Amino acid sequence: MASTSTSSSPSDKLDRYARATGGPWSLEPAVALERLVPELGNDRYKGQLGRVGVFGGSEDYTGAPFFASMSALRMGADLAYVFTAKEAAPALKAYSPELMVTTVYSGDMLTGGSATGTRGDDKGDNESDFCSAALARPIADSVSSRLPKLHSLLLGPGMGRHPTVIAAAAGIVASARGRGLPLVLDADAIAMVVDDPGTIRGCTLAVLTPNANEFRLLCERMERDSGGEGGERTRHGEALQSPSGVGEARAAGGDVATAAVAAVAGTVPAPRPPAPPVPAADVALKVERLARYLGGVTVVLKGKVDVISDGARTVTCAVPGGLKRCGGIGDVLSGVTATALAWVHVQDFEGEEAKELRLWAAWWSCAMARRASRRAYEAKGRATSATDVFENIGIVFAEVSPSPEVEDP
Repeated sequence: MASTSTSSSPSDKLDRYARATGGPWSLEPAVALERLVPELGNDRYKGQLGRVGVFGGSEDYTGAPFFASMSALRMGADLAYVFTAKEAAPALKAYSPELMVTTVYSGDMLTGGSATGTRGDDKGDNESDFCSAALARPIADSVSSRLPKLHSLLLGPGMGRHPTVIAAAAGIVASARGRGLPLVLDADAIAMVVDDPGTIRGCTLAVLTPNANEFRLLCERMERDSGGEGGERTRHGEALQSPSGVGEARAAGGDVATAAVAAVAGTVPAPRPPAPPVPAADVALKVERLARYLGGVTVVLKGKVDVISDGARTVTCAVPGGLKRCGGIGDVLSGVTATALAWVHVQDFEGEEAKELRLWAAWWSCAMARRASRRAYEAKGRATSATDVFENIGIVFAEVSPSPEVEDP
């Protein structure tokens, strides 16, 4: 595979922000994007380009599922369904008429615990666990009955940590796994995995998106379970080199905006800036170990440089983002990722090609969330909010994957 490119496509210019290791890799980022994004056309019907579900939201947290589901739509999903608490549904419906919001439980159903995940003092742990499982079953059944209409499912944004809701989420994950449905687990759903890694272990269709603290908790669980051994380590070259040349710095670098303007104006982009930062090799190794410990689940460690691994292959994303770390950006990423995974699913990719495309789907999701964050920050500065970020998703995505023009008859 060639390690240089003469293309002036904006997506090619983002290749320099990828560093890949492990393997085998058969696709470069720009090529993967072309495969990943389904074609638009007037022969399509509603729902074909992605029906994304979100299980989350609670009485206290309504913003997170809103940011996630709207980001899924702005990335290009046709439909977004939100399965949530009765107390959260009115706010979510009021936020946007684009969301299909379904109540699957109410606060009155939740007994034997609190929203923070602590159990009532009047019951022993075994009895509380039994009550939570019994109460969780109708919640899980309600969501599971709707899974056949979905192409991907995101769990966690604003979900809370009530033991009944956590138990319901575990049941939903089991049903989704049985249907071969791609999953994204974020926020409170990651706490579920920390508590019981078996919930998701071996699900290669799943993506976890932990922040630094959630990653630390996952690694602590891994160390407790494995006695400090996360499995056989893979060999890394210096600075996460790619043996196949995937993601090496391109000669005509520059960010998306610069490259897009240059492509339109027919000019040559400015000389590329210094190579983007690369995380310490031990961080990438730990992400790989965690992905292997979870049986091939894709782990996306969010940070200054995002690290993405399925345990066999690892790629980093150093696309520059905005400087404002407002609440909700993680929800934006999880929603974008849900759409990208849905696209892999609806196009029926199989085998190693599907596995690699899921990794690149996660990479492009990180890249787009970062670019949208930067675009929002350039406009709003310190006032940037998550709403500003997701409203820029479609804009920055169109720069790397333009929508076709409508042809007159």
